[in-house]
This record gives sequence, structure tokens and C-alpha cells, in this order.
Amino acid sequence: LERKSNNNNTTTTTTTAASKKPSKEFWSKEKAIRNLYSYLDNYKKYKSRPSVWMPQLSELNYEGYSRLFNACSRFKKLPHGAVFATMHSQQLLEGNASIDCMAGLVPFKEWRFFESQLQLFVELRHYLNLHHNGSQDIFPDPKDVKLNGHEELSILIRSHGGKQLLAQKLDMELISTISIQSWGPFSLDFAIELLQFIRERYVDMSPPLPYPVISMPSERDLKRNGCEELCHKVDTFGGYENVARRLGLSFFDVCKQQQLDEQMIRGAKKLWKKRNED
Repeated sequence: LERKSNNNNTTTTTTTAASKKPSKEFWSKEKAIRNLYSYLDNYKKYKSRPSVWMPQLSELNYEGYSRLFNACSRFKKLPHGAVFATMHSQQLLEGNASIDCMAGLVPFKEWRFFESQLQLFVELRHYLNLHHNGSQDIFPDPKDVKLNGHEELSILIRSHGGKQLLAQKLDMELISTISIQSWGPFSLDFAIELLQFIRERYVDMSPPLPYPVISMPSERDLKRNGCEELCHKVDTFGGYENVARRLGLSFFDVCKQQQLDEQMIRGAKKLWKKRNED
């Protein structure tokens, strides 16, 4: 800003803070991943959410992490999901993969579906205990669910395919006379128990994941954790691949095709160890 003096007609230049443009710091992908790891680690401590789940970018902005939000947004448009599985390792090293892939994190849409489905099953069991005397033979009509004051459960039913699809998936009958074809024997209680086991397993994990998907546990995983009864129920309900498909889980033999590049995993592990250095 220029300011003229009335006394000697001289001109002086005054620089104000407002005239200075803030410097823009563009984070590298490595710095973004390191700060993302720090955020996820802290979020896990306060909200008990697994630190291996990629957050929605709007969450970062909402929580006040604007720099991290900007950095992640720059890398979000790059390929991710199944695309990175077919990439050559050199492409990954050159940065041609999205930040959640390079960080070894489960994509937001995948874990959000998992969480939402678990919430649906828990809410449905609670509703059946209240209004159906605990019977799990008949799937409730969403209209009745809403009239009984369970608005959230009604929304969850619609978002997961509606009453007919869910009744088939859970081996339940409908109140109406519409006949449906069951997908075979299944149990709501079993689905909840299995999904809760999987979630607890992911809470104990740290990034990067070699297979950044939510996978069906193997028989060895279940037995190692003392879940012999779950093993028996998996066999009763059609086996591991059948249960995985029914619950939208990656089957452990198939998900190995999406393994991250070993060199990238080693690099991501170093960034996890340095997550609190900034």
C-alpha cells in the first residue's frame, strides 16, 4: 500500500499483513500418507474405528485437517480399487495409484457397506426382540418398522436392497403372500457374530494391509481365536466362499490377487512408524 505524507509530499510504502499471500505447501504423497496414518491412529483411540480404513475426504475437512484434506484430494483422482491389482510395480513406484492404495487402506465405500450392514443386522435383531418376541422366522415389513418408530432401521432396509432381498439372504419369510426363493439355511445371529469378529480383528490391525479389503476369515483364523463354534456354523451354512458371497466379503483365496507390491508395503510400513514425526 502506498501512503502520501501531507507534510513533505513524500511517498512511503507500507506493507500490511493482508498484502502478503500465504505460501502454498504442496505435500508429497509420502508426507500425505504419514499424516493420514497419524490421523487414523488418533481417530481409532477416540472413536474405536480401525486405523486401516480410509476415511471419507469430507471427514478430514470437517475435523479441521484442511491441509491433509487438500493433499488427499489431489491424489484421489488416480486409479484405485481393483485397478491397482493389475498395475506393474514400476507404475506404483511412480505414483500412479491412489493414496488409499499406496497406504494399504480399505476403501471408504467397502468398509462403509460393512459397517452399515452390521448396523442393519443388529438393529433388525433388536426390532425382532421387541416386536416379534425374538422370532427370526419372518422379515418385518418396512412400513410397520417405520410406524413402530424405527426410522433408521427402515432406511437401512431400503439401502441394502429391500425386504425381499434381505429375507432371501437371511433365510426368512415375508409377511405378505409373495413367495421367495431362499438362498439356503442361514442365521441372523450367526451373521452378527461373524461380522463382529471380523471388525474386532481389523481394529487390532495396523496399516498397511497387504490385502486392503475386508475378507472372510479362514478356518485357521477362527480356530486360532478360539471360535470353534463359528467354524461349525460356517460349514452348516454352505462353507466359507458361500458365506463370504452372502455377506459381501472378499473370499480369502480371491483377495490374494489384490496383494500390494512388496516394495510399496515396505515403504508404507516405514511411513506408519514415522506417523507422529510432524
